[in-house]
Amino acid sequence: MLPYVVSADVAPLVQAWCKVKGWKAPDKSFFEVLSSELCNLLRKPFGSDLRYLSHEEMREYTSKQFTASVAPVVSMDFVYANTPIALHMTRAVVKQGSDFVSAGFVPRAKATSLAKQAETIARLLGTKREVVLYDDVIFEGNTITQAIELLAKHGVRVIEVRAAITVGEGKRHLNSVPVFSSVHFDEVIDEVCERDFFPGVTQSGRTLASNTYIGIPYIAPFGDAERWASIPQEYVSIVSDGCRELACALYEEIARRNNVQVTIADLPRGIYGINHISQEQETDVAKALRDIKHVSI
Repeated sequence: MLPYVVSADVAPLVQAWCKVKGWKAPDKSFFEVLSSELCNLLRKPFGSDLRYLSHEEMREYTSKQFTASVAPVVSMDFVYANTPIALHMTRAVVKQGSDFVSAGFVPRAKATSLAKQAETIARLLGTKREVVLYDDVIFEGNTITQAIELLAKHGVRVIEVRAAITVGEGKRHLNSVPVFSSVHFDEVIDEVCERDFFPGVTQSGRTLASNTYIGIPYIAPFGDAERWASIPQEYVSIVSDGCRELACALYEEIARRNNVQVTIADLPRGIYGINHISQEQETDVAKALRDIKHVSI
């Protein structure tokens, strides 16, 4: 059977957000239980095919690739490889009828335009404009291809691509440049970043083109769990409800540890269907996640 791969990133993302807020983050044991509960949920549809890569493993895989790099690294991974030379680019979607469709590539929230980022990278490199391009996961390869073309327009040549994880389809797509990774899967059911199951976590979900602060979580009732996370239709409700409850537990633990209310306005990532309704900004996050039944926007 093919593996269903989940790469951990919630713990470091939440720790970084709490540091910005001046809050104490949940301890290691809490995140271990949170990850274990997520795995229990995902084993319902995928059983022993689930392959969960911990954040310790992801950090180790990233370090290995940086050590082997033969030129300055331009990182597209903001979790484990937040380097001085970075390209903050992501895929975006727009709502079209009852569905979401691709809107191409956009800068991540708070980043400058893609062209300005490429200009800055070229300037920082000076006359030596050969680089290694790094991302945490290469799945389809389209994002990396767009990044290579963008950098080339500004005189920067990508001589290697490196990643913690590659999937056969994405690696084959990048046939014009050497590709290296710490872990390779010839074929998978899917590869999903852990954050995409947790509404409101930094950069969780697909990015809304009209407002890049807003994320559309992969779970119901926000996004399309079947298409985006390969969750079988008969398991969408149980997995989505379970993930929302895990997100509630996360925000309630942060509130408990800091004696604060964690509100919609506090979140580092807007939640499609909740966050851009202004009167809800001061609503408790856990309450909002438990109350929402459907999204009709």
